[in-house]
Amino acid sequence: MRIGNLVFQWIRLPKQPTTIKHLTGNKVRIILKKENSNADIHLADRTYRVYDEAEIMPIFKMNRFSEMTYVPEDRDCDDFSWAFVGMMKKLLPGCTVGMVWADIMTVEGELDYKHAFCFFIDENDNLMYVEPQSNRVFSPKKTIKPYLFIV
Repeated sequence: MRIGNLVFQWIRLPKQPTTIKHLTGNKVRIILKKENSNADIHLADRTYRVYDEAEIMPIFKMNRFSEMTYVPEDRDCDDFSWAFVGMMKKLLPGCTVGMVWADIMTVEGELDYKHAFCFFIDENDNLMYVEPQSNRVFSPKKTIKPYLFIV
């Protein structure tokens, strides 16, 4: 048995979520560039699937990584994010879920800290963020300045 099958054998979707539409890699790049035209964007595929948001939200909530203990450098924001993206890519083939690195700014515009978390593109071509450490889904904010997207 392959390692991937061992890791994911406990996750079973009752039904594969509905694909609403497909986006080209170029369209994904345009959507992400709206958030920061200078951000580096790394796309692995030429086309991506956009799934029905109402059907994927419960899958996002299956994320149990939020129960892991935070350990600086060993189990921190990028580790939570890689785990979440890996799980989503297994459950939602071709999805627009990816990872983002961003500067988190104070309301005064000063750098507060750097952070890694996740994102997806919804059926209206909106960028949405996912914090895998808390299972929170939220819209982009002015205090978030992404500098790297990986899809």
